[in-house]
Amino acid sequence: MPVYRLSDILEHHVKIAQEVSAGRTILKYFQEYLVSGYYPFFIEGEKTYLSKVLNIIEKVLYEDVAALGGVRGANIRVIRKILWLIATSSPFFVNIEKMGRELKISKEYLYQYLEYLENAGLMISLRPGGKGYKPIRKPEKIFIENPNLLSAIHHSLMSESEKGGGRETFFANQMRGIAALSLPDVGDFLVDGKYVFEIGGKDKNSKQIQGLKNAWIAADRIEIGFGAKVPLYLFGLLY
Repeated sequence: MPVYRLSDILEHHVKIAQEVSAGRTILKYFQEYLVSGYYPFFIEGEKTYLSKVLNIIEKVLYEDVAALGGVRGANIRVIRKILWLIATSSPFFVNIEKMGRELKISKEYLYQYLEYLENAGLMISLRPGGKGYKPIRKPEKIFIENPNLLSAIHHSLMSESEKGGGRETFFANQMRGIAALSLPDVGDFLVDGKYVFEIGGKDKNSKQIQGLKNAWIAADRIEIGFGAKVPLYLFGLLY
């Protein structure tokens, strides 16, 4: 498959989608990818794929995170709870005080544990963006690092509302490799401080981003878009 620049996708997405989807059941492939296509061992068979992803999570937690932060077993179990909490509420809107009460840990430790999870490649955090913005420590929105990790933790088919979190997880995962991501005042993502994206299903309209400059909809379940509505799967061709 060819690699496209973001500007090319936005400007020529109709033509690109026509070329990419021609002769392919592209939406079927994309849905399979979201569940079991991110890691190369999918070629070893789908039946064992998600269990292998879960093994990756356990290995990262009990070996990489433990070594990274000098964290002991009991605290690793707390970090694991944080990861599962994020996954089952994806996207997760951060409330540090509430999380601290539920997990019975201090805010200082909670910030550290979130940092460990991000550095270990298990989550993506977003902070507000825009002019005049000064970085703050607290992330406001958190995603599991990729949609296959999300599927493995869920162990089951997601509801329609949870699929929305999966779509945003995919977009964040694919986009972060080529652009800076932050939270806009309106919409789901601000990319490189310039493009605003709203993520949704095939019926998603532009009501929320109407009147904004450089605002786009990344829509799932459509092969070919129109206007500012771009098929979500095209953002998997950025690298």
